[in-house]
Amino acid sequence: MKIKDNIILQFSLVTFIIIFAVASSLAVLLTRRMTDETIHQHIDFYPSLAKSFIGSDESELLKLVKTDNPIDRPQEIFSRFGKFLNFGAIFRVKVWRLDGTVLWSDESAIIGKNFPTNEDFLIAKNGILHYEVAAPNKEEHEYERNVKKILEIYIPVKIDNDVACVVEVYEEADILFEKIKSDTLIIWALVAVSGLLIYSLLFIIFLRAHKRQAGISKNLHDTQEAVISSLAHQAEIRDIETGRHLDRTTEYVKILVNELKNPPPKFKVRESDRNYLTDEYVMDLIKSTPLHDIGKVGIPDAILCKPGKLTDEEFAIMRNHCGNGARILKMAEEKLTFTSFLSIGIQLVLSHHERWDGQGYPKNLKGEEIPLSARIMAVADVYDALRTERCYKKSFDHKKCVEIIKEGRGTQFDPIIVDGFLQKEGEFEKISINLAD
Repeated sequence: MKIKDNIILQFSLVTFIIIFAVASSLAVLLTRRMTDETIHQHIDFYPSLAKSFIGSDESELLKLVKTDNPIDRPQEIFSRFGKFLNFGAIFRVKVWRLDGTVLWSDESAIIGKNFPTNEDFLIAKNGILHYEVAAPNKEEHEYERNVKKILEIYIPVKIDNDVACVVEVYEEADILFEKIKSDTLIIWALVAVSGLLIYSLLFIIFLRAHKRQAGISKNLHDTQEAVISSLAHQAEIRDIETGRHLDRTTEYVKILVNELKNPPPKFKVRESDRNYLTDEYVMDLIKSTPLHDIGKVGIPDAILCKPGKLTDEEFAIMRNHCGNGARILKMAEEKLTFTSFLSIGIQLVLSHHERWDGQGYPKNLKGEEIPLSARIMAVADVYDALRTERCYKKSFDHKKCVEIIKEGRGTQFDPIIVDGFLQKEGEFEKISINLAD
């Protein structure tokens, strides 16, 4: 079954995709928030620690960072920040002047180098404690290439609420991120379980609602079928000699339309007809078939049940049953707010007595002007009329019926419909026997 035809599968897929997308987004946001809070809890005391290294020499530090060539001066006060190396997994310390120059580092090779466009440094320069998790691929990382992941922490050192310099420390992030990874897995697991619970609850609610609706729809469909059958049998009840005509013609139409929809390799169907033969069309056509003679309810009994041949005047009245039936169905269709099988039913009822050569009634339609539904119905209706006994005629055997329909190929009947009939005429005979009056 195709997805588009299965509303439960559609709901399941759409709901799963939406919940998966929302849950994934939520998990990502929570993970980022948790990571940020975990790292900040880890580094929030670093600014106070940096100030403690300076002690009472704040004015000396401030004076030194403002001189033209602080690197040429004694580095003792800057080197105090090297005490960071005694904490945790910190392995590199840099002291930045506000112009981006590295004033001091435990790696002497980078002292004096200038990186004024470092975005992380610029953030810290504005007084914000900042961090970045990075691989050692920047220019200033050239001496840390053997480290896989670095937690870079940029610490603004403030004196009298003004940033005097920025201390940057590198910390191996593996241990910290193992904890973060563990917490991340917990977050994703909780979000996944919550998402699955929500999905399951929604699915159960929808499934129950769908089953209730399916039950209501089935009851409505059964009621509809009963009403259609009752309407269709009005004419059949009055014309008692037609017996099980509606049952048989419905089966004949099923055979013909399915033969056209799924033709054998050598059986050619017109492209214009093939375009009509959707599953919905086939279902609506079969549902409409019992209504083909509904217009006979308006034909007087004297004509409908006359044992002999009809006069021209009587036949003219009998011909009105096509228009009468179409009007009945059209009035019903106008009361509906949606497209129903009655659209096909109207075509079938009005035109099933048209002939391929244009000599039929009521509109003398010719060839493909005749709706496909009516062309199919014409063969089914005539075969059953020939095969069964009526008040005005004897029944013909199956072989004779086949000959008559074959003779009507291209004159009374659509030649392709006749070809389809000839492919399946054996099944027609079985139905005529099994559903005999």
